[in-house]
Amino acid sequence: MTDLGILNLIRESVGYKTTVGPTDKAKVDKALAGILTPRPSSKLGQAAWELARRVASTTPPPPPPPPPPNPTAGVAPRTYNEVPGGQDARFCVFGLPREGNLYRDRYSRYDENGLDVDGGRSHTQVPGLKPANEMDDRSACSPYGSFPPWPTGSYDR
Repeated sequence: MTDLGILNLIRESVGYKTTVGPTDKAKVDKALAGILTPRPSSKLGQAAWELARRVASTTPPPPPPPPPPNPTAGVAPRTYNEVPGGQDARFCVFGLPREGNLYRDRYSRYDENGLDVDGGRSHTQVPGLKPANEMDDRSACSPYGSFPPWPTGSYDR
């Protein structure tokens, strides 16, 4: 029989239920959850507490919670700012789904050069990004300076 099985037998016994006080029972419950507590005062509580500590030390910790959904997943990041009266902003379309010869995210559609063909995202300026007229023959997804990762504002509409 496992330590957990023995602990459950003790906790389900009439003697444990009637003679171990609520404070000692709480210490056993916390020990089973892996929380360090002082030793219970009753002998039966101490036995249960020792088993609970042993069970908690051999039980793998619960898996971490899943990460929150990434609000920028599937959104083309702005990689070069628009030059007012000049070149349009550029977006990295790598990994976006294709619709014919265009790429699509939840905001707009883009051509193979990273230009926003619908015009919905072209006018916002993101601090730190180079203007589009300084692409210097780089693609819209090419890194420069400290980028990527692209600034958080690159994923805004």
